[in-house]
Amino acid sequence: MIFITSGICQVFNQVNARWLETKNVFKGIHKNKLFLRIIGMTIILQMVVVEFLKKFTDTESLSLGQWGAYFGIAVLSWPIGWVVKCIPVSDKPFVVHLSSLVEF
Repeated sequence: MIFITSGICQVFNQVNARWLETKNVFKGIHKNKLFLRIIGMTIILQMVVVEFLKKFTDTESLSLGQWGAYFGIAVLSWPIGWVVKCIPVSDKPFVVHLSSLVEF
């Protein structure tokens, strides 16, 4: 369970990581064919490893409901990423704020 959840979450996080400063991470995604192919192949390979390479990876086949649950968990990374991008960040490094609190 942990193997597939982390793998699928990494795939969905790749979409979030396309634009670090932009809230709309889907803007122009259809123009980047290589990125879409990489995402598609990664998902397909994850499924092949779990479903067909059971002895090699010591995994068990998943039901359709389990696959749906794992993809549902992974999709949660998109709204979480959007909320995190809404948090204002200071231009000053965090250490500068600490040095004003602690006097040497």
